[in-house]
Amino acid sequence: MLRNLLLIVLFFPVAASGLTERCEIDGVHITIYAPAWTWQRQNVNVLVVAENESAAPRSIQIELLAPAGKEANFEFNNATTLDLEVAPGETVRKAITDIYAKDGVPRQVYDFTFAIRGGGETVQIAYPLRTVRGAAVTSATWALYLPVIVALVWSVLFALILPRLASRGAWRRAEPATLPSGDAAHE
Repeated sequence: MLRNLLLIVLFFPVAASGLTERCEIDGVHITIYAPAWTWQRQNVNVLVVAENESAAPRSIQIELLAPAGKEANFEFNNATTLDLEVAPGETVRKAITDIYAKDGVPRQVYDFTFAIRGGGETVQIAYPLRTVRGAAVTSATWALYLPVIVALVWSVLFALILPRLASRGAWRRAEPATLPSGDAAHE
């Protein structure tokens, strides 16, 4: 199994994908890091890095806009707008967190947009987010059942090995042969 997995990874590599978009607005370099897909019933987190290379402080607003008519397919537990105050020569890292892809809605590519505003300019960056079917077994279920499965496997192995270890003479060890010393060794 492990060998097959290794062969698949070596001979059929699949590129990792995600949004890594960089733009400049009002002398501030903005980089957005976001996943390209998510499971249903899971959260999406987006990292925004702002680097001010100008000589004056800058004020930047970054807003994540949901696709029109598809807002009900997601829950937004935190704010989807970031207001950044970036001092000269400073780098600010902020995140838009807990964008929750609901279960039971169509699995498809959702066309989100980042609207970046600053210094009277607006830049829009397209963010396609694909939702795929959620995990059949949740991590909470694994946390409950995995220790039970491991204990069961060890119990079966112990039950199979125990009779061999409990048999008569199973713990005896052969002692190394010793030769008598002195005159008795030459006879």
